[in-house]
Amino acid sequence: MKTVNKISFSDIESIPQLIKDFLNRQIEGFEGSTFSSDNFAEQIRLKQNSFKQSQREIISKAFTDQLSELQLSAKQKENIESLKSANTFTITTGHQLNLFSGPVFFVYKILQTIKTCTNLKEKFPDFNFVPVYWMASEDHDFAEINHFKTENNYYELNEKSGGAVGRIKINDTFFISEFEKEFKDSIFGTELILMLKEAYKAGNTLTGAIQIFVNRLFSEFGLLILDGDSRALKNQIKDIFKDELLHFSLQKTSKDKVDFLTEKYGKVQVNPREINLFYLRETRDRIDFDGENYIIVDTDKKFTKEEILEELENFPERFSPNALMRPVYQESILPNLAYIGGNAEIMYWLELKDYFS
Repeated sequence: MKTVNKISFSDIESIPQLIKDFLNRQIEGFEGSTFSSDNFAEQIRLKQNSFKQSQREIISKAFTDQLSELQLSAKQKENIESLKSANTFTITTGHQLNLFSGPVFFVYKILQTIKTCTNLKEKFPDFNFVPVYWMASEDHDFAEINHFKTENNYYELNEKSGGAVGRIKINDTFFISEFEKEFKDSIFGTELILMLKEAYKAGNTLTGAIQIFVNRLFSEFGLLILDGDSRALKNQIKDIFKDELLHFSLQKTSKDKVDFLTEKYGKVQVNPREINLFYLRETRDRIDFDGENYIIVDTDKKFTKEEILEELENFPERFSPNALMRPVYQESILPNLAYIGGNAEIMYWLELKDYFS
């Protein structure tokens, strides 16, 4: 195929200027955060020195436990075992649990993650690179993910919401029969219909549905799927959550970068809160501090300092990171080198540079 023209990345109007400047290495202090062989070599060195063997054992076991109900490929099993080795690293993407993947962007991000691992293996043959899809199972905005569109129709899942979307159980499968009417005579239609029926079977949770669906699409490429709604994984970052509750560290430490980005580009993608955590039970509600007690917003529940620290110690799974704290959670429990994100994600990751340091 002959290429008759190329569109410069900088000429695409819909891409924010901050993203263009970042990828063109024109934002001071972020030159080492873009994709290059040199930057990856440095990141490998840093991660190798900071990520402990005990953490590797925990994350390998977490994948084994979480994916135990799925039919795993030989490549996936090899990747899970490989994570125990000091020369194995992850490349991660994340996305909401959109019904049947929702926007095509969902698929592109995962494909880019897999491709990046392939490219890195060619450049650094002595190391192993594992693609990871992080499920945003603790998000609570169900209306944002409960639908998808085709050229001719709009499909929607109707369930009771308010808590973590990954825990929602599927009862309403009407959209599948409607989808079947539209696609039964299409190329790949039968395969798509079978995927939907397998993943979104009544009784499955949305987390379970996305695990089945994504695994069906990408298992042969070795992709591992991770659910952060996990006591075992959150148990590792209790100290970070404790620091956030007591010292509001994320907001304080990111202030310089937030001010810098706001002054240069007019705003930031996400403004840090004093406490960047939710309290997660039947619902997912913000944690606030009134100077004396920790308030669970939109409920009548509150904790003293001693009570909330005891709650964190005994039930770390009840503390849920917000959009800014989630990258911190991810980077703490994975031997991760890079994150594949969209415009908005890159913009709020940049706010965290000093906090990560």
